Amino acid sequence: MRGGPSRAVTVKVEAVAGTVTFPSATPIPRLPNGRPAIPLTLDGHPDLTGVYGSAGLPAGTMPPPVKPGAEKFRIVRGPDDIRGRTTLTTGNDCKPLGIPQTYITPYPFQIVQTSKLVVIIYEYPNAVRWIPVDGRKQEVDPDPTWMGTSVGRFDGDTLVVDAIGFNDKTEVHGFMHTDALHVVERFRLLPDGNLQYDVTVEDPNVWQAPWMIPARTFARRAELENVAEFVCESRVDYQRLFKK
Repeated sequence: MRGGPSRAVTVKVEAVAGTVTFPSATPIPRLPNGRPAIPLTLDGHPDLTGVYGSAGLPAGTMPPPVKPGAEKFRIVRGPDDIRGRTTLTTGNDCKPLGIPQTYITPYPFQIVQTSKLVVIIYEYPNAVRWIPVDGRKQEVDPDPTWMGTSVGRFDGDTLVVDAIGFNDKTEVHGFMHTDALHVVERFRLLPDGNLQYDVTVEDPNVWQAPWMIPARTFARRAELENVAEFVCESRVDYQRLFKK
């Protein structure tokens, strides 16, 4: 891992029931005169730059069966259950929500796109993802983080983001997960400026097959130039640590 001593690492890849499949690449939509119907960057990829709203969780979202012995990962809501927060609830609950859980919160997010890097900034709770689109491969053993480690590529008119390296502290639509969580996202800019979002999640320790969540659309917030600053006001009194 980064920042630690050198050590030997053995990577074991296990077969997962099911196969992650997506439709083939969709050509960039064009007007009758042949001009692109969506804005393109100088390198010919759709320009996703902009601010988009949230869309909640699609209706009819059904998870695959859990693996034997994995029922413990299902979240049962209760007064003492502090796992799987999906929105701000207390002054101390300001943790990133992970992917794809962060998209069901009622806060916008912003995409900044360059030829080699896509940056996604989530207003809640000021979480940032750095997504290289320069052809690099995933890290072999990334340090676990709240928002994971991502690499991206364009498949026709669609930005495909592959994310691994999550910690086990976030929720996926009613389930906790392990650090084996693997998320594949597909962002497609529509002719009306909105953003179609498809996502598949898999965790070989939790579900028996990949979970393909129904597509949803994030509306472009054309009136916003950027997301707002979000500040979590902690209720912890740190001044006592500095008293003489």
